[in-house]
Amino acid sequence: MTLNGAHSDAQHPEAFLLYGSNKVLTRYPELYQALRERGLKPLVITEPVERAGRLPEFIGDTSHPLSDIAAVGYHERGDLDGILDTVASWRAEYSIVGGFSIGEYFVGPSIVVNDYLGFPSPGLRAGQVCRNKHLQRLYLEEFSPNSRMIAPDQREDFLASREVQSGIVKPVGRNSSSGVYPFSSVEELREQIQTYQEDEILLIEQHVSGNEVSVESLVQGGEVIFTGVTQKFVGEGFVEIGHEFPADLPEAQTRALVETNKEILHRLAFQDGISHAEYKIDPSGKVYLIEIAARFPGDSIMGLYNLATGESLATAIVDIALGRTVTYPTPARFAKQVFVVPPPGILSEVSTTGDLGTEVSWSDKTWMWPLLIEADADTPATLRVIMCDKSVGDTVTSLESSADRVLSFVVDAPTRHDLLDIAKSVEASVVVKTV
Repeated sequence: MTLNGAHSDAQHPEAFLLYGSNKVLTRYPELYQALRERGLKPLVITEPVERAGRLPEFIGDTSHPLSDIAAVGYHERGDLDGILDTVASWRAEYSIVGGFSIGEYFVGPSIVVNDYLGFPSPGLRAGQVCRNKHLQRLYLEEFSPNSRMIAPDQREDFLASREVQSGIVKPVGRNSSSGVYPFSSVEELREQIQTYQEDEILLIEQHVSGNEVSVESLVQGGEVIFTGVTQKFVGEGFVEIGHEFPADLPEAQTRALVETNKEILHRLAFQDGISHAEYKIDPSGKVYLIEIAARFPGDSIMGLYNLATGESLATAIVDIALGRTVTYPTPARFAKQVFVVPPPGILSEVSTTGDLGTEVSWSDKTWMWPLLIEADADTPATLRVIMCDKSVGDTVTSLESSADRVLSFVVDAPTRHDLLDIAKSVEASVVVKTV
């Protein structure tokens, strides 16, 4: 198998590589819209489990955004050789002009493919470090909480040393807040460690209290061309239960975040694409990096940017991947996503009281998140969408990862005061019951 670098063939339709799994392909209808407007056919790399899921069904439904997908390659996350073979076979039929990973799992392979083909990407160093929490602590030590990596065969010795009495324990290889827990004694840490798989590498970290935010940056040619700061609201188990953009922070904290993030991206030699980094700001104003990723932000953060700035963030990321010169506007509105957290049980009812002007969107039925359209700066406060990620009859558990959440809504407004008012009103009108 030989790819022979990047090439363009006028006789073949132009195509764009997308990588993603776990329904991440269904979160961004504006992404498929941007590719369609540029005459690009999506070629998708996803996990083999999706072959038996609903992805083929919706690709065959001409009314569905996923019907734009021209071909799918099913590969395990680490199957770089197989992914390269699939891309090589596609090049006999399509002129591939760029690509990126939407979600976390395929970031590494997507960047290697782009590097070989000569396409813009975050770069090999950024791709490697952003996929590994331990490497982040090593490369970015001065920005990070104190931490210690514990290999599987070091667990008992570490516990016996009683070296750390309190902090956070997290598995290196997971995401979506899965497996992240606080502990306040060696005994609590021992109990928690027993819940991890035997081969998981763990990080023991300093617990930083304070404001939690994410910082999203567009980078082109190694230079940061736009940065936004999103406020986080966290529930039990460190699971996010809300996002607000732009964040409501003192100017000095915002400035410190932007400068720290810029320095980190330069340290990682981040070249082209979007970065999504999470930070904590302690009561003294010190900024700590929690983790950084070289892919789209999760939940509806992309939609919050669309609503607050009036332009599609996905479109900007596509154009960066194509090597086009990109600018992105500063926010002119305020946008917020709120997760409604019901008690554990069996989901029995999802409804609304009063006239909210929108129906509940059931993700399992539509298999595509609703399009969060760009708004004019002076549009009144608006409820944009109510999304339910589970079905009636599903089990609702306590929040241990992002996958345990049930329902969220998105609102936007011309002022922060109006934003908070409409968010409070909508939350009071959404009914989520369990039995």
